[in-house]
Amino acid sequence: NIGISNFELPDLNELLSSCKVVPQIYQGNAWQLWFRPEVLQRLREKNVLYQAYNVVNGIVTRESAAPRAYRVLADVARAKNADVGTVVLAALKRRGVATIPRASSPNHLAANAPRAV
Repeated sequence: NIGISNFELPDLNELLSSCKVVPQIYQGNAWQLWFRPEVLQRLREKNVLYQAYNVVNGIVTRESAAPRAYRVLADVARAKNADVGTVVLAALKRRGVATIPRASSPNHLAANAPRAV
């Protein structure tokens, strides 16, 4: 099996149009899912799993980059009595995106656990 990471769409298209073995997994930054959705779409067309890294750190801690979106996440988290990071992980899971959450404390570990998501 082959895995790739951090390809931009033109490079991804070039690879997918010429490869004999289609990659099974693509690893990319979680931000790419919102700002380059065409990458996820292209991967889905080829049945390649998207695995997101930098999920909580890249989204939750960047409140200033997208304050309105963060407020929505925070509202959902309050309504579900959950952590904002857990809401993000659950949303990605529903979209069929695998995640690599990092846990730097027992609270993070509990929030990232499959039963929480």
